[in-house]
Amino acid sequence: MFDEICYEGHSGARWGHLSGEEMTARFWHATIAGTYAGHSETLTADGGDHPDASWAGKGGPLLGTSPPRLAFLKQVMQDGPKAGIDPIDKWWDAHLGGQAGSYYLRYFGDATPTEWALRLPKVGLKGGEAFRADILDTWNMTVTPVDGTFTMAKLDNYDFGDPARPALTLPGKPWLAVRLTRIQAPFG
Repeated sequence: MFDEICYEGHSGARWGHLSGEEMTARFWHATIAGTYAGHSETLTADGGDHPDASWAGKGGPLLGTSPPRLAFLKQVMQDGPKAGIDPIDKWWDAHLGGQAGSYYLRYFGDATPTEWALRLPKVGLKGGEAFRADILDTWNMTVTPVDGTFTMAKLDNYDFGDPARPALTLPGKPWLAVRLTRIQAPFG
């Protein structure tokens, strides 16, 4: 559990002035890293800078823009593997989590990629596994299925990918994630 990732709000304190986008991104990064984060905020109904009157100080309604996005992340997690999200290759690709061989989440944060070279670490893969992909807009809380499937084959000593579909096209906006879910076991 990572309880102190700072707070959404407009406080003058260094720990209490994250935007909703920054707060949401920190939760996604924590999830991909295999941990759970705690939420708080310093926003007040009157817009003032008095954290003691905010949710952090006394509870009450959450006023920020991150809570619905965190509910979306919670749903993604509930729809994911029962074992939770673990880092897949923490030494090489810190932005890929899931369950090796069956489920992957790749979070892009504030980057705006137009494609992702779909290369998965070899752990848990033999070749022949088929995956479906979804593009998750973590800010607008949408899931867009990608047409077709991706069938894994060994690319080199470290990675697997689909030679027929080496990259996934993305919309070039921030706060995106890609979810890969295995739909077929390897042949043979």
